[in-house]
Amino acid sequence: MFINLRKRSVIAFFFGLLVSGCDTADKYEYNYKITVSVEANGRTYSGSTIQQIINYKVKDWATPLLGLGGGDSSEKKGEAVVVNVDGKYLFLLFTYFISDDPNYRDGYSPWRVSDVWETGKVKSGDYTDYRYRFVTFTDVNDPYTVKAVMKDNIEQYFGEGVEITSIEVAKTNEPATYGQVEQVIPWIRDEITSFKKTFRGKYFTFDTLENEKRPEVDIVYRGLSFIDFIKE
Repeated sequence: MFINLRKRSVIAFFFGLLVSGCDTADKYEYNYKITVSVEANGRTYSGSTIQQIINYKVKDWATPLLGLGGGDSSEKKGEAVVVNVDGKYLFLLFTYFISDDPNYRDGYSPWRVSDVWETGKVKSGDYTDYRYRFVTFTDVNDPYTVKAVMKDNIEQYFGEGVEITSIEVAKTNEPATYGQVEQVIPWIRDEITSFKKTFRGKYFTFDTLENEKRPEVDIVYRGLSFIDFIKE
């Protein structure tokens, strides 16, 4: 499911404690604007956000001391991309890593992925083979109505002829942005607050027994966490 981002975040937290005050790792920061465009009813709908990823690489001499199996770690800040498609909302989940993108290239010129529905196993063992993971809510006020959006079902949720036409990425010096996700699904703040207090989300949980109580929900629900939408 979406456990990869959670694992990376936890590793980055402890990694930060280990290297704090020590010159044991090289730090690489990437800020980038990611824009998703959707074609529907003869119109183009777009949404964008600025995300940040910080990669740490332990220096060769320090790897044995830290014992991190090579020492690579990553953390992210920002939020998912939200596209308002005539009152229905498409989310490109906050699981995208620029350093994992086969389309990535250096420099500040924007680039587009060659195929929005590009396939290939992602590191998190996602619910689909698609590198770019989209969801929607049939009722944005109800987190249990989340649905995975894929190439073969996007028209079911957004209408006939609807198509995701592009994902464009561009490096930037601007800071990570916030606010769009909470504006559409304000209940995500309750999820974040609950997790901070109890290490357990109010809505999303990896608890198998808890999930079995909701057999009606889409399988994507069982792998979600608030960090798929927002990471502060």
